[in-house]
Amino acid sequence: MKRPLHWSALATLCVASGAYAHPEDTVRLKLEYNVSHDSNYFRVANDAQAQALLGSTDASVTTHRVGAGVDADLRFGRQVVALRSSFSQVDFDRVILKPATELSVKADWNWVVGNRLSGSLNYQTKQDLQSQADVATAEQSKQKQTVTGFSASYQAHPSFYLDFGLSEATYAFSPDTRKVLDRTERGHSFGWRMPTSAGNYLGMQYRKTEGDYPNQLPARPYEQTEYNLNGNWAPTGMSRLAWAVGRTRRVDGLTTLQQPTWSLSGNWAPTGKLSFNASWGKSVGSSDTATVSTTTATDNATLGATWLATSKITLSGTVRSQNVQYDEAGRTDQIRGGGLTLGYQALRSAQATLSYDTERRNSTAGTADYHFERWSAGLQAAF
Repeated sequence: MKRPLHWSALATLCVASGAYAHPEDTVRLKLEYNVSHDSNYFRVANDAQAQALLGSTDASVTTHRVGAGVDADLRFGRQVVALRSSFSQVDFDRVILKPATELSVKADWNWVVGNRLSGSLNYQTKQDLQSQADVATAEQSKQKQTVTGFSASYQAHPSFYLDFGLSEATYAFSPDTRKVLDRTERGHSFGWRMPTSAGNYLGMQYRKTEGDYPNQLPARPYEQTEYNLNGNWAPTGMSRLAWAVGRTRRVDGLTTLQQPTWSLSGNWAPTGKLSFNASWGKSVGSSDTATVSTTTATDNATLGATWLATSKITLSGTVRSQNVQYDEAGRTDQIRGGGLTLGYQALRSAQATLSYDTERRNSTAGTADYHFERWSAGLQAAF
């Protein structure tokens, strides 16, 4: 078993003198209500599968979610602490789905020491509901995730930065059919950046992650190593591109996977009321949604647009495409989807939203196919 990182020792390195309360401290209370109707909540492939799982061909579920949260930004001299917390009660119109809670707590300490050394210390824990795809049971699927991270950046030269990071994470799943996906992992990274006065930069990063699946017999370790060259570029005052290209090597049990990986994202705002965004990339990692395998190679592409129709009304839309290869099982999923969201800023601190989303998955494992449509309406307020 790996020894835990001594996060308290790292924290003491970041303490700076002269801490005091700041007049720009803010604390905000958030309230939320949402109702949604999902035509295929259990992600079944057909009526026969729904009948076997649910005793009915009706796989639709209406969900009611009531939530509250607190956001706080606190300043102590040059240090900034950001606290985020939220809690939701979720109820369903199907008796086979028991009421559930979702919880998220996040703390970020953005620290500064001297004029050249800065970074952050992060902690997050959350428990939320997951997609029912591949669960093969009517019991609600959940994930509990806890992540701790430390990062530091040192300005070695006016135009050259050195970056360092450490992280620890645990992921726990339910119901019991998903416990084989429970995992723990820790990672470290090194890199450099060369920024320009225009806000662009060129950099390189090395990252290594080690983990294991403790509930698999025998316990299954994995190791993932990533190298990439990355950058950020604003070709015009109305557009910006971020990119990374490199190679990933993953050793998962008896399987070794080596592939080129990349990401490209950008946004373009030709007018003050209209903006576009797009992303494209390929990644290698662990699967959280399918029980058939634990190593995946994923191709992603998205395209979205946002239109500020009036000072109070916003319309946004997106289309997405994803191809997922499960290395061990020889399975491939093709996922296509999209959605529309209408937002109305009723008051400065209150907003109403109406959204529609649809998705279809075609898999080489025929029983993993599904299609759903979901309508949602929500109210959010911040004080």
